[in-house]
Amino acid sequence: MRVLVCGLKEMPAGHGGISRVTEEIHSRLAATGFRVTLFTRDNRESEPCTYRGMEVRPSPFMEHKYLCYFTYMARVFSKIVSGRERDAIVHLHNPAINGLWALLFRLAGYRVVCHTHGLEWRAAKWPPWFGLFMRMSTRLATLASDLFFCVSREECDYLSSTTIRPCACVHLPNGRLASAPRPEDATTRSLGLTPGDFYLYAGRLVPQKAVLELLAGYALARSTRKLVLVGGSSFSDEYCVRVREVAATVAGVVLAGWLPHELLLQLYPACYAFILPSYHEGCPNVLLEALSCGCVCAISDIRSHREIANSAPAFFPAGDVSALAKVLGRLERDKPYYAARKAACEATFERLPTWDAAADTVAEGYRSLLHA
Repeated sequence: MRVLVCGLKEMPAGHGGISRVTEEIHSRLAATGFRVTLFTRDNRESEPCTYRGMEVRPSPFMEHKYLCYFTYMARVFSKIVSGRERDAIVHLHNPAINGLWALLFRLAGYRVVCHTHGLEWRAAKWPPWFGLFMRMSTRLATLASDLFFCVSREECDYLSSTTIRPCACVHLPNGRLASAPRPEDATTRSLGLTPGDFYLYAGRLVPQKAVLELLAGYALARSTRKLVLVGGSSFSDEYCVRVREVAATVAGVVLAGWLPHELLLQLYPACYAFILPSYHEGCPNVLLEALSCGCVCAISDIRSHREIANSAPAFFPAGDVSALAKVLGRLERDKPYYAARKAACEATFERLPTWDAAADTVAEGYRSLLHA
């Protein structure tokens, strides 16, 4: 079966969550006989290559906050349609941006699968007009697609209740690590850290992740442990500048920037607790990875976090700086509470979704289109 995957940044996966999802799922499909081609965004004039059994075709784009998506997809659409492989399935990520292309692929005779990773228009980095565009794009995608994969049940419920034509919506959560990595002292030493003596945040530095609120809560808690922020900008340069300005005024904050994934994996088991204070999420890979490593997790009380972690972590209301500070204070002072949270987080490992199960769900969805 021929599968053409569009709407991802890079391969091998780097900082992009969509790229991570694609690598984990489609490399497994390629190993079972699917012919997978990935169209990535790339302005380095890279040549097509093969990675983990998948063909990777880079496509140039205009480096602009809004036009990057359109210019990349215009080239991808042209490449695919000119190839005349009408028996292929087009797997299109991020329908909130790419709804028009879902329709065009459908009109061109392709079977279209859309894969959404969050209700993107809720992100504060987008202006209202672009938020409206993303809502309309998602609705258009539901009209054009044969199948919709959603990383959270919250998204499935939204699509079922608000779209004009209910589509075949399948819950497809991201997967956990196969096993917890062993921490290496060299990684923590390179950042000036002591194992067990720092909090960890990993993700984009964008408003919906509540990074400024995290800094405020950490400062209010007056912790003697460091706070390590791993991540960088995602069309959010002004917000990143503000984060750096505030971080410079708070003792103990370490701005690590983007780190290679293998180094980030070393920080999870070495941290005292992992913090994710987001206002909105889809199915965050970083939370699944932290739980896979048995981290104590202090996270915002939002539906998508509850779907993954149930009641194991220490929760606080999203955006509540005082509540976040109290949670950090209790994790440090109340040792029985910390031990209970750690045991609860470690116990979630076996019930977390796996990438093998995700790949099986996608394969079953593809096969259902052949027999429709």
